[in-house]
Amino acid sequence: MSLRRKPESILVYSEKMDSHFCRNNIICTCTKVYKMGFVEFKYYVYILASKKNGTLYIGMTNNILRRVAEHKQYLIKGFTQKYKVHILVYYERYSFVMDAIKREKQLKEWHRQWKIDLIEKYNPDWVDLPLPLTL
Repeated sequence: MSLRRKPESILVYSEKMDSHFCRNNIICTCTKVYKMGFVEFKYYVYILASKKNGTLYIGMTNNILRRVAEHKQYLIKGFTQKYKVHILVYYERYSFVMDAIKREKQLKEWHRQWKIDLIEKYNPDWVDLPLPLTL
């Protein structure tokens, strides 16, 4: 578990500030207040397959439970739906989003055999892995 000190932004509404566009293009009057706290971040890089040695898909998410469910139920049109890629064969967890993005890009640049070797090192039977119990 990795913890990092991060300022958490809280919006406090005030009559003293000028109106401006805030989230979702809603006009509001607000000011930012910061409080310091320990926040744990979890990001996942994952590999899905259509079958053993089949089509592979590499993705990154901050909610692996939701994202894998979307793939399995084909809720999002695209590559995984078209090629029926829905078996979770590998995943890694990261504390920082930039690390996860960097790893996702790295894996996407790998040769296919390197990806297969990575999967088979940790999941030689290419079973559909159980999802982590906690996000």
